Amino acid sequence: MTDTIRSVIPPARRSAVLRPVVAMVFAVVTTVLAAACTSSEQAGPPGSKRVGDSDASAGPQTMPTRAPKPGELEWYLAKLPRFDPPPAPEPVWLSRYEGQAAFVAAIPTSQPVAFLTIDDGAVRHPMALDLIAAAQVPVTLFLTTNYVTGNEAWFGALRDTGYVTIHNHTVSHPNLRTGGYGVAREQLCAANDRLAAAFGQRPEFFRPPYGEYDHTTLEAAWACGLKAGFNWRETVDAGTVYYQRDHGRIHAGDIILMHFRPAFPDDFLAALQAIKDSGLIPARLEDYVRVGEGIPLPPPDPQP
Repeated sequence: MTDTIRSVIPPARRSAVLRPVVAMVFAVVTTVLAAACTSSEQAGPPGSKRVGDSDASAGPQTMPTRAPKPGELEWYLAKLPRFDPPPAPEPVWLSRYEGQAAFVAAIPTSQPVAFLTIDDGAVRHPMALDLIAAAQVPVTLFLTTNYVTGNEAWFGALRDTGYVTIHNHTVSHPNLRTGGYGVAREQLCAANDRLAAAFGQRPEFFRPPYGEYDHTTLEAAWACGLKAGFNWRETVDAGTVYYQRDHGRIHAGDIILMHFRPAFPDDFLAALQAIKDSGLIPARLEDYVRVGEGIPLPPPDPQP
């Protein structure tokens, strides 16, 4: 009888051989289970979204824009009132005496327009250029040339917006009425020379400092080539409009006075809003002014 020969591994050796295999299988299973748990925890419950995950279907992600704060340029720009175009101007002839410039505080017109003017030039506010350019309304500057000297480029940039014209407010801002003819002529003629040299155009309008003038002032102005002088009906200071007549209302043809001051943005906004609230439109002063032939001076008062 033939015996079948079998290879038999003794129990002790079998245990030694299987132990590493079992350990390896256990390690693999443990690793797979741990990875599955971690993935499930990170994914969260169905429909949840982890912080930092992006949703491609939502399109590009944009940061919310911050609203401008009061006092910032963007805040003032957003507050600027908008106006319809001014009507076709109907020029007004201003009367004057022979040898004297004309002089008014408002333009006698029934058209729904008002005239914004800015004096001096002492404070050159960094927002002025942007505000004037954005407002797109005519503005007349009466400049004191001592403030212009060394700052021609700054004022030239205002003029280059296309909305600004430049006129005469003397050299050093003295009281022309108390100074008499000699002071008035020296101040007005010298200022005209300097403004013409700086900006390439000789002014024809002027404003006396403090609004003070007399017949000698008007004679000096005419001798310097200035055809008309202007005072005002409303003033603006620190964001408040002050009225000479009806409170809260600007009349057609009124001239509004403001200055180059630290509160320029508030004053500019207040002036334009007051014009808007009065149902008027800012217009260009030069478009409305014509100066007539001089009429004879009245006879002097008889001596007592």
